[in-house]
Amino acid sequence: MATKRGRRSYVTGIAAGLFLAGGTGTAQAQLATTTTTNTQNGSARIIEWDVPAAADVSPGAMVVDTRGEDSNRVWFVTRAGDERVYRVDVDPSLMKNGGTARATVWNLSADLLAGGLKKLRPSHDRRFVVVRTSEAIQELDTQACTPRTVGTKIDCAAALRRWTVDGDTESANGLVSDIAVDDNRRIFSTGIGVLAGFTDGGYIQMLVPTTLAFTSSTSPIKAPAGTVVRWHDIGVNQCGANDNIAGPCNSGVDVRPSNSNVVYVSNQGTNSIDELNLTTNTIRRWVMPPPIGPNDKPVNEPRQLKIDSGEKIWVTTGSGHLVSLRVNGGDGCPKGTNRMTRHAMPGLGAAQATAAGWGIAPDSNVVGYTDSNDNKVGMLLPKDGGFCQKPINDIPADKITLTATAETVPTSAVIEYAPAKAKTVLKQTTPKQDGTYVEAVINVPAGSVDPKMTVPDSLTPLGITPVKGKAQGTFFYTVGFAGEQAAVNRFGFVRLGIPERINNPRDDDDSNDGFTTSDPTWNVGSAGDADGDGVPDQYDTNTSRDNMTAADPTVVPVGQSWEYPMSTSATTLALIAAAMPDSPTATIAVDVYNAIGTLVGTSGPIVGAATATVPTPAAGNYTVRVRNLGTANVTPTPTVIVREPLIQQ
Repeated sequence: MATKRGRRSYVTGIAAGLFLAGGTGTAQAQLATTTTTNTQNGSARIIEWDVPAAADVSPGAMVVDTRGEDSNRVWFVTRAGDERVYRVDVDPSLMKNGGTARATVWNLSADLLAGGLKKLRPSHDRRFVVVRTSEAIQELDTQACTPRTVGTKIDCAAALRRWTVDGDTESANGLVSDIAVDDNRRIFSTGIGVLAGFTDGGYIQMLVPTTLAFTSSTSPIKAPAGTVVRWHDIGVNQCGANDNIAGPCNSGVDVRPSNSNVVYVSNQGTNSIDELNLTTNTIRRWVMPPPIGPNDKPVNEPRQLKIDSGEKIWVTTGSGHLVSLRVNGGDGCPKGTNRMTRHAMPGLGAAQATAAGWGIAPDSNVVGYTDSNDNKVGMLLPKDGGFCQKPINDIPADKITLTATAETVPTSAVIEYAPAKAKTVLKQTTPKQDGTYVEAVINVPAGSVDPKMTVPDSLTPLGITPVKGKAQGTFFYTVGFAGEQAAVNRFGFVRLGIPERINNPRDDDDSNDGFTTSDPTWNVGSAGDADGDGVPDQYDTNTSRDNMTAADPTVVPVGQSWEYPMSTSATTLALIAAAMPDSPTATIAVDVYNAIGTLVGTSGPIVGAATATVPTPAAGNYTVRVRNLGTANVTPTPTVIVREPLIQQ
């Protein structure tokens, strides 16, 4: 490790980190005593792991898996003491064999500013992990430093590189924006610095690393090894006049999946979401929306920003809101584009305004979040169609190019194990006009304490990511303060369940976790959906993986039909197409055609719900057609199940 340089204590660092994040800075944040009047209390199942801490403590940022690249793997970074990167593999069946997790842990290079925030993002091949600290960008090559034996530390001469711009004074601000890494390993961040070249500060940065030769030397090696390009974006990382924080803020940043030359950032100074086009060197800006109602706070301080698989942008805010934005290439508002929504987390309002967003984790039909002030890990099922929010177009972004210096830094790695601890906590479900909120309060037990489970004592959840290997409504999260267990790094798993219909649920039939009714304290199911994964019981089995797609209801006039496409794989066991009409006396038919137009399955004329099944279909594309055979218009709701072999746990 590099020599420590006058570092502060980790306690000071934690407080600084929470201050910059907009939190309360206290480990004793209490559950809000008032929420909304229609909140329903229940119980949620959580599983937590305590990985032994060395000189580090307090997990913070977590990799948000929006593309399904990690499944049951977790990445996070600690933010106090000797900061380390954690890659944790958990069993696909979380409680199988005791639920033990295997953590591979790498040391980072020490910064002058201890504690505070740290952000990380792996490359898409998961070989490299990039970490944003207060002074530098650090890149770890996990393949160049891979321990094999549990508990035995290995030393690695040059698996860690530390990138800086010589003379930059950004570290004096204690500023740590988020980072993003595109498929070409270009690294994006934001900042404020003297060398930004802009008199009023903020910039968006792209670091293009060059390859450094590996060496067995244990002495740091410095070399010009990378290009830094900065674009001026006034206000980035600078809190606005309406915020309750004095000093710099920390911007979120992400790259558009379909075009890595388009980058989005949260801008606190202008209270907006900004889009930088690297090709035209221009910025478009969408200002945060007004309050939802007279009792709501202004929507301020956009923080972490993530883009979901459908390219909708989500941000969390210091004012306790979740904000979404769907963009297009113009300044108008055609259907579905330049649409913005805002959602107030439960707890906001005239009587109680405690919610403060920290992490955000979009997952298709739902979006996860952490409310660090109220010790909540939550999920929103959004319903708001949004409103037109036209952008401010063609803001010039001045561009400068600098040289980055890379320092190879010796590091070390070790493998550690952590057993699972099952807990039940209070779950609060709050239906609102803009969506349904489901929240687990991770420090409050649900009812009487189950003697088979550990009493919950986790505080200040920070990072969050969806668990792509399981149902929507399941999340991993990091714990900022692990109760009285100061010498551990804690992360957890929560199953919130899907309380209502969603269009594209993920089947989850884990007999040790998701598909069990043996313990009612862990039950997240509901009538018609026993395991709470969003796939109705009539289509859900525990012997196959039932991939479901539900479309929105559509009016079909008399004598006409409505079509929608489907596809199957070489392993598909069955294709099931169903339609539920809005009238139980309507006569409809559901037909399935293959790619060459041959009818391969039909329900025939049916009064009421109709279903067509194609057993063991050939791999390829299919068309599902719903016909109206009645005497009045009908509005059917179609559902298609593509049944695949069960993934072995």
